[in-house]
Amino acid sequence: MVNTTGCFLISFLNFVSDPSGEIYLGPRSRLFLLVGVCGGYTTFSSFSLQTLNLLREREWLYAGGNILLSVVLCMVAVWLGYVLGTAFNNPAISMIGGTEAHADLVRATIPLGRQARPEEIAEGTLFLASDASSYMTGQVLPIDGGVT
Repeated sequence: MVNTTGCFLISFLNFVSDPSGEIYLGPRSRLFLLVGVCGGYTTFSSFSLQTLNLLREREWLYAGGNILLSVVLCMVAVWLGYVLGTAFNNPAISMIGGTEAHADLVRATIPLGRQARPEEIAEGTLFLASDASSYMTGQVLPIDGGVT
């Protein structure tokens, strides 16, 4: 149940605070809520341990049911969070003056004064996923326009 409520919560917070929407939390607050709060609230460790114990006890049907039911319930919860989050987010944009005013608000919080272009983020991501970064350990590569 924790995983299901966590899926709903992370989806709702993600879509209600989507930077392209009306409710803007700022990158740090959004990261704190999505990764910190939701990441701390739920992980799949309890689900995995329960499933492993069922498999060790040769309870194949219960293990399969646990996997299927958990995935289905979590997907339903994520979808419901999306539906409710976007429903809350869209009306809020008009309250701050429309999408241009929202875009101005977002740009004002980024020191470089603009959102990143996809290729600017892709290069760093490709580097971290490549063998070229194989000697790096425990490093953070901020690609955030100077926010951090």
